[in-house]
Amino acid sequence: MVDFLNEIRRPTRISLSKKFLYSVLIFIAGVILGVVSKALDTTPSNYLPYLLEMFDLSNFFSRIGIWIFLAVMISVCSKSPVQSALNVLLFFIGMVGS
Repeated sequence: MVDFLNEIRRPTRISLSKKFLYSVLIFIAGVILGVVSKALDTTPSNYLPYLLEMFDLSNFFSRIGIWIFLAVMISVCSKSPVQSALNVLLFFIGMVGS
């Protein structure tokens, strides 16, 4: 089974410092997106700039689909399954905690 999975996605090795840096950056991205999402949710749409009002980003970030999409993108771009799980967990901890 491991050989079959390695045929689909070959594991790559990166240094521990890069793993830590990537995880911290994912956490920071989660915090920033969480703050932006909350700010857009609590601000009335007529107080937002016209461009944000036109794109209706407050409703866009309120849906679960965008968060699932971002989690899938994080997991696909991670180098290993364990790193993928850790990055998605840190992203959501940062997003919900902020």
